[in-house]
Amino acid sequence: MNYDLYETKASSCPTFLEMIGFSSYQIIAATLQPLLLSIILFLGPIVQYTIEGRNILNPSFWMDKDVILTVRALVIAPITEEIVYRGCMFPLLYSAFGTTAILLCPLLFGLAHLHHFFEWFKDEDNFLTFKIAMTTLKRTVLEVCIHTCITFIFGIYSTFLFWRTSNIISPIVCHVFCNGIGPPPIHRISSTRGSSCIIYAYIIGLVMFILLLLPLTNMYNT
Repeated sequence: MNYDLYETKASSCPTFLEMIGFSSYQIIAATLQPLLLSIILFLGPIVQYTIEGRNILNPSFWMDKDVILTVRALVIAPITEEIVYRGCMFPLLYSAFGTTAILLCPLLFGLAHLHHFFEWFKDEDNFLTFKIAMTTLKRTVLEVCIHTCITFIFGIYSTFLFWRTSNIISPIVCHVFCNGIGPPPIHRISSTRGSSCIIYAYIIGLVMFILLLLPLTNMYNT
């Protein structure tokens, strides 16, 4: 239940599982509506991938060559991260900081992904040998900053979904979808045929997302 409406919506003291978002209330709406909202937001990338010949309905689109990485990205990470950051951490931050927690929780979520800084150095085989070229350092810092910003923005969206629906399934399904489809490949728009159509799709998707954000996340409209 929405944290602002806890006292009016709850018929009894919520259990621990209910507090962290495990609820059967409006389960279908809490699953499908946020997922639809995410699909609308990614209308641009979906059109772009389609034009590029990549079918998002094909299971291979969502699969990594490494099965373990696929399971981690589409199953383990969405479930564990949403339970920890949205289910457990957000209620505590919300009780102390109110709606400001919608920004604080994603900030911690984004900072938790800074471990990629060391992973990229390890991939370059420079971190262990201490032969870090300045170009590699600059590129790695830039990539990590971009990745952290994207993670922070997604964290705001995911936390907002949980705040609105109070059901952990909402951020989980959106986390799975976003991990599967990946960041919008806006850097390829200019080199893709039908770029004008793609740009319109990005704009339409963003406008529709803004217009439908509140209606599709309102689980307490009755």
